[in-house]
Amino acid sequence: MKFPYSRDYSPNAPSLQVTFVSAEKQLSVGPFIALVDTGTDVTAAPIAYLERIESPIARESMVVPHWGARYAVSLFSVDVKIGEWTFPGVEVIGDTKGNEVILGRNVLNKLRVLLDGPAQVTEILEPKSKRK
Repeated sequence: MKFPYSRDYSPNAPSLQVTFVSAEKQLSVGPFIALVDTGTDVTAAPIAYLERIESPIARESMVVPHWGARYAVSLFSVDVKIGEWTFPGVEVIGDTKGNEVILGRNVLNKLRVLLDGPAQVTEILEPKSKRK
């Protein structure tokens, strides 16, 4: 499964298409273009998306972004859908400041991702859980 790099950034950025699902409520939101960020621990999405599907808050936590200003966040439990694969119970930060979906290592580590810079394509080869 291949996704073109997002041209909303300079230079163009690796991205994937994701949908968020609340398993409890059977509600979904998306698909959205998510930036692939191998340096981010946890996936983040605008809190409005998570509230729209009535996603439960899994827990509260603190984050320290790259600029160093530590602050409190709510982590919501959602199913993350990428193409034909659904990853249940993923903790996603409800971002109150940004308007982007950032796909972090808590999802990326479940996938085999090829970032093909020259072709400007992000390719999902196969989730690790499906490999034999």
